[in-house]
Amino acid sequence: MPSTNSIAASAVTVPQAAEAPKGGALVQRVVSALVLAGFGMLSIEAGGVLFYSAVLLVASLLTWEWARLADRSAIRTGIAGASLLVVLAIGLALGPFSLAFGLVVAVAVVWLAVGLIAAPSGRWVALGILYVGAWAVAALWLRADPTGGREAVFWLVAVCIATDTGAYFVGRALRGPKLAPRLSPNKTWAGCVGGLLCAGAVGYLAAPHMRMSDAFLLAAASVGVSVAAQVGDLLESAAKRRFGAKNSGFLVPGHGGLFDRFDSIVGATLAVAVACLFIGRSVILW
Repeated sequence: MPSTNSIAASAVTVPQAAEAPKGGALVQRVVSALVLAGFGMLSIEAGGVLFYSAVLLVASLLTWEWARLADRSAIRTGIAGASLLVVLAIGLALGPFSLAFGLVVAVAVVWLAVGLIAAPSGRWVALGILYVGAWAVAALWLRADPTGGREAVFWLVAVCIATDTGAYFVGRALRGPKLAPRLSPNKTWAGCVGGLLCAGAVGYLAAPHMRMSDAFLLAAASVGVSVAAQVGDLLESAAKRRFGAKNSGFLVPGHGGLFDRFDSIVGATLAVAVACLFIGRSVILW
């Protein structure tokens, strides 16, 4: 039976665009995906400083991309990315994850004030800082769980990859009615269902590696996480549509922006973190 790691490594190579890229573009997409997947799995496996550093770096870049969509000022977008990086680093260095989240909220409020007083784009920057900052704290909190944080994060990422992969193949093969044409004209209901089914299959296969006796329970949870992942994808599509952008940026060759790769992971991570807080225990103890 394949491990969660192997599932993630094999699935991530599949492109997600509505139309399959050709030639050099396909090679570029695959290479970029493999590099991201390799670094991501290494940081999750290692945990500690490497994982913290990776999450903080990604959070800073995601915030910069979000701010760049809303505000073309290079100075303000740079400050936005740096401000989240700084407050996260300070909060995590000083104490509990709740402090880091509190500082994220505080800096988001500052940007909201900027939006109300000086630059209207500051309101959108505030939303991005809160959204991405919450994801960063949630990801670090989940991985730090001594009862199975490593397995939980691997599972979460594998579910997101399976969702994207299933949505791509099934949606491309069956097409049919659009899921949310105003937000993302290429997504279909068939692709949505395909993503859910693939996510459930990954959950079922991952259960033994997470020391869970009820594989069907994890499969059901995986379907729920897949819904959150697809919502995260649609939210990022809505933001791009709002600002008339095709991609969130240009940082990932062949894919566009980093947010174009992390949109589903952000949504899924937040959903799992909220579920763990509500249930009161780790994913592997659900």
